[in-house]
This record gives sequence, C-alpha cells and structure tokens, in this order.
Amino acid sequence: MVFFYENKKELFRGFIYSIEKTTDTTSYMAYDHAQKLVNIKVNYNFKNKTASQITTQMLDDYSKYGLKKGSIVSDGVSWSKVFIGVSMYDTIMSAYTNSHASNGKEYMCYAKEGEICTALKGDIKLDVQFKEKENIISTTYKSSIENVVNRVIIVDDSGNKIGEEKNSNSIDLYGLFQEVVKAESQTSETTQSATSEISTMAVSASTSSTTKNNSFSLNTTNSIAKSIFDFCIGKGCTPQVAASIVANAECESSFNTSSVNSIGASGLFQWLGVRLASLKRKATKKGVSWTNLNLQLQHMWDELNGEDSTTKSLLNSKVGGVSKFIKLTDAYKAGYYFGACFERGGGNTLRGNKSNAWYSKVTIGGKKISNSNTSTDVTDNNQTTTTTVIDLESARKEAKKKLNDRERSASLDGYGDTTCITGYGVTVTDSSTGLKGLFYIDTDSHTWENGEYKIALNLNYKNLMNEVEAGEDEEKQETTYNDNNYNDGEKILNGKKVKAIFTAYWPGPGIEGGIYQSMGGKLDPSKRTCAAPKSIPFRTKIQPSGTGSFIDGKTYTVTDRGGKIVVKNGVYHIDILMRTDKECRAFGIKHGYIIIGDGTGYKEVPATSNLPLNKKQEKLISVAKAKLGTPYVWGASINSTTSFDCSSFTRYVYKTALGITLQRTSNVQGEQGKKITSTSQLQAGDLIYFNTYSTDRANGITHVGMYIGNGQMIHASYSYKKVMIVNLKSYLSYRGTKFIWARSCLLYTSPSPRDRG
Repeated sequence: MVFFYENKKELFRGFIYSIEKTTDTTSYMAYDHAQKLVNIKVNYNFKNKTASQITTQMLDDYSKYGLKKGSIVSDGVSWSKVFIGVSMYDTIMSAYTNSHASNGKEYMCYAKEGEICTALKGDIKLDVQFKEKENIISTTYKSSIENVVNRVIIVDDSGNKIGEEKNSNSIDLYGLFQEVVKAESQTSETTQSATSEISTMAVSASTSSTTKNNSFSLNTTNSIAKSIFDFCIGKGCTPQVAASIVANAECESSFNTSSVNSIGASGLFQWLGVRLASLKRKATKKGVSWTNLNLQLQHMWDELNGEDSTTKSLLNSKVGGVSKFIKLTDAYKAGYYFGACFERGGGNTLRGNKSNAWYSKVTIGGKKISNSNTSTDVTDNNQTTTTTVIDLESARKEAKKKLNDRERSASLDGYGDTTCITGYGVTVTDSSTGLKGLFYIDTDSHTWENGEYKIALNLNYKNLMNEVEAGEDEEKQETTYNDNNYNDGEKILNGKKVKAIFTAYWPGPGIEGGIYQSMGGKLDPSKRTCAAPKSIPFRTKIQPSGTGSFIDGKTYTVTDRGGKIVVKNGVYHIDILMRTDKECRAFGIKHGYIIIGDGTGYKEVPATSNLPLNKKQEKLISVAKAKLGTPYVWGASINSTTSFDCSSFTRYVYKTALGITLQRTSNVQGEQGKKITSTSQLQAGDLIYFNTYSTDRANGITHVGMYIGNGQMIHASYSYKKVMIVNLKSYLSYRGTKFIWARSCLLYTSPSPRDRG
C-alpha cells in the first residue's frame, strides 16, 4: 500500500499496480481502492433493493478482502436485478443509474482514505474560487454548433417518412440541422389455408401453407428446429414468434420429442399432468406415438388457441390473446411471453435471448433479416398474408445517436488544491475566456514537480453522471422460492461433508405418495424439510453448500424418503420440499455438498467412487481420441457417431465412456457439474466452456471442449471442421476467445424421477 501526505493531510491511499524503470527514471502506476471495484466480478440476485442497500451489502460481503464502506448516499428507489459476472463498480453504478432514471439525481462512486463512498454528483460545492491573476495559470473554453444535429427523419425504401427523432429546443435556438436515416424493408407473401387437424403423421412437420419463393425460412441444419419454424409460419406467425417457439423447444427438451425429465415432464415442450394426458389421448385417437413431432406441434397450437385454459388466460392478460401474440414483432418479447404464458417454468430472460439468437438465423428470399421488426397483415382462411419487414427499431436507435447538441468544453490549469476532486463543484472567474460561475469537475490531475504543486481540471457544463446499464431483469412472471421466512441464524453443522445432488418436490398430484411424508403427517412447505437416503436417519439436520443457490448455508431436517433418493458413487441425492411445481421447475438440479450433523465446525470426509477417477479419466480420453478426425457438422444429431458439433461430441464421450448423460447444447451443458473458475485447476476429463464470439446467451457460452492433461484440449472444431487436439493456451489467444468456466462432471449423475412409494 502507498500513501501521499501534505502537511500531515492524506492526499492519496492506494496500491502500486505497475513499476517501470528506465536508465534515468523509475515510474510508478498506483490506483486507489476504487480500482478494486473494477477488478472484482460478482454474482448477485437483488430483490427489491435500493442502490444504497446494494452497495452496502456488497461492501459488507467483501470487507474481508480490504473493501471498507464509507459514506453511502441514500436513493430510495428499489428494484430487482440479477448480476452475473458483472464488476462491482458496474453493479453499483447500474443501480444508481436506475435511481437516476426515477428521481433525476446524479450520483458518483469514489474512494476516500481507503473507503468506498457514494454521493450525489455536484452535491458538494467546495469553498474554492479560481480567479485570474491569483491561482489560475490558464483556461480554455470552446463552444461549437458545427456538429449539431437536431432532427433526424426516418424513411423507407421509397423515401416515405415513417418516423423522426428531434430536439425541439435546439431547433428553436439554432434553426434546423437535419439528417436522414433509411430503414431497410422487405416483403414476403404466404398463402394460408385453414386446417385444425393433422393431415399426415410424417417425421417432419407439415405446414398448412404453400409458400412463394420470397418466404421466410430458418437457416439451420437442425431438422426439428426447421420443422417447428415452418409449422408456425404456416399458421400465420411472424418470423419472430416462430423463432421464439423454436427457442422455447430448445430450452425445454433440446428438440427431443421423446424427452422425459426427472418429474415426468415429456416431449418437445415438456408437458406434464393433464396437459400430457391430453397429448397422449390425441395420439391414441390418431393411432400414432405420443412422440410424433407433427402431433406435438399440433397439440402446442391447439393449446395456444384455447385448449389449455391457463395458457389462454395468461395470453389474454399479458399480450391481449393469441391473435396478438402471433403478430409480435419483437423476438425477445415473443420468447419471453411464450415461456411465461405457455411453459410457465421460469428462465424467461434466457428464453428471450435464445429467441433473438434463433431469429438471427431467419432469412427471407435467402437474405438475412436479423434484428428486424415485422408488421404483419394476417387474414382469414385461404387468404394471402403479406409480411413487411422493416428494421424500424434499429433505425430509431441510429437516429437518436445522430442527435447532437452544441458542444462546450472547458479546462483549467492552476495552483493546486487537494480538495478538488471529480464530482465536486468549484467557482471560476476568468474574463479572458468568459468562464464565470459554478463548474463541476469531470477529471482532476495533481502534479508535484520541483517543489511546485499544480492542478489540471476538465470542467463539466452538464455534470452528467457515469450511467451504466448492467445485469438482467428479474422475471416478474416467474415464481421463485422465497426462503427469507427462515432467518433462524443457522450455525455450520458438525459432521461429515459429502458430495450431493439436489432436486426439489412439492405436495401435489405430480408426486407419487401425494401429500404425506414418510414420517407420517402432511408435507408442510412452510417448514424447511427434505427427503434423504435411508442412511441419514429421520430428524437429522443437513446443510447444503456449494450450489450457488438460496439453499446454501440453510439447515434442513430429514423427514422424507424416496425409492430413487439414494447414495450413488458416493454422491447423496437430496430432495428439497418446496411450495409449488413452478418453484421446483425453476430450481432444477443443483450440485454441491451437504454437511450431515449438528453443532459448529465440520470435518471433511471425501466422497468415494466405485471406479477410481484416474480410470474414469483414462476411459474418457480413450473414447475421445478414438474420434480424432471425425467431421464437424453444426447441429449434428445426438445419435450420430460419424459427425459431431462441440457439445454433441462431449455428450457422446461422457455417455459412451461413463454412461453419464449431459445436456445437448454447450450453454445448457455448461450448467452441469462442479464449477471450476480457473484453468490452473483443470484435471483430465474436465469440460471447458468458452465464448468464441459476441453472444446474447445469458452465460456467454458458445463452445465446449474436454481437457486431456498436459495443457491440451480435445474438441470438435468449427474452424477446422473436425475433432482435434489443441494447445489450450494457444486456443485461448485465438481471436479473442474467452474462458467462461470449466465443469467437473466425473461424479455427475442424472437423477431419476421421484419414486416415493
């Protein structure tokens, strides 16, 4: 740590980040404690917290790492936001940016004497006056309307005005300075015929339309995704809506019509209960398997159009009914609301982002129309649907960027004053440049040289805050498990610590055994209880950790059993009791540890495996290397052994070598297993996840490979179109490839459906 003082007054406190030596000089680069806010990435899910509460909580959580809380200004604006992998500084300023949008106040974050503080920007007006011939060395002032743009009109391909953005005050002051932005547009026509029944039961979905050459199509090798898209287009959906339904099918089942998850949810869209029963009745009536793609697509369409009353009700309340839903021209919103109204399983932000990703693959007449808005004229049966694709949203954004007001700037060089720091206000009087009045400091630079102290200030006319937008909105439609009622001050349990896999259940008809627990009496979600293997006695306390969810550090009581709730390969299966099916689906599957016992402290007891890890690693590497040179095909079938994409390759290796079934796509697969945050911790068999290009995926993952030791990775390469071995260090330096995290899946098991018999 380094300190600077003047007359016993602290001027600077921070850390030396770099040292540079030359023959004649030594230079030091030092930053104050605020730099730590930039260097620390955080994961938080804040619910109804103000910016001051968010800042306080993070500083308290990280106080043991040298972050001290100073004066934190209150803002009074609550919000809910999820921050994953966002710097602490961006998290703080994003929260205050939200407050600024509500109350109009400007905020700043800074370090003072080793403490992190927040304050109203410009709230502190220093009793400091800079005057000519006294403490001003020089000033500069510049005002220019050279780059003013105060109106931007938006036109279509024919030159017709379809919108505008303007600054009326600027027009009144300076006259009109105008630019024009053109919005791209294309049209397609689809002839629609009515049908409510499935005409054929083919492997690929039939559409109820004949499409002209200029129609929409999905640029993908995944036949299921393409069939879903074509089916929806044939039903009169906009391409944005069709892409959103493709995205939801991927989220639910990875395009597997035969998929059945741990609670029995089945098919493309993971139907459950009465909705699944209805699907199977239709299959029997039609004389086909319930796994038939065309059958499932028609069932989805029937439910959207009112067969499922809950879906109908939600669509009516959220978007004005199915007729308005299928006309949506925002892929993100379409994906979000399909998830919220039809699937009702949570993760709707991810569904919206995936919808945008799939929409980027849509073409019209063979040309890409990514990020476009669509206005659709949908007509009745046997009529022509004309769809005009106009990228109006992007045009408006471009127009707003072009608006530019008068540019004014000022700077001051003077004799130093240690109180003058960014965000504070000072008074300036200089007749030579006309600067007179209160100005706020944008940047400050202090120089001590040859016994003379000087200051250089950039002055701000508008005193705008550093606005930051980060994190993801919490899904208001999604029900999340609220564990705040159980603030009972748990202690760390004393006992053995073992590996565990966590699922969730609720008292309802979807669970064999109904509403009663194995100890007797009804299941009570108001109490913190769980089902555990028979080796853990009833009424034993267990404490989860390492899952990255709300259950960590909580104490649960064992009151229930389950035929499939067992210890497998040393991994304990724990089933957490929750309130609703939706909460269970939102929780999903988690991996971590449990401490079994009571008291304080614990002792480590390693989990055992029937097969030593080195043998498992050898098997994984052997299976993977046997496929060296196998062609890369994007979207390769999960059943293929003659071609792979990155995630189907790792899935094949784990399934073949160890019988472990991983998820299909890299970004979903990347949530399985124990997280590894550094490449220095890698062991053979670990799966490594990367971002190889800009993406809107929630976790940033676009690619996966498997570590095989000695700094090497085996993967199915998109660039080289084959399975190959690469040097990991070299791969990470290739075109900005980013390491997201790695996962250890050697002890991963796919839990079976609950069997509470």
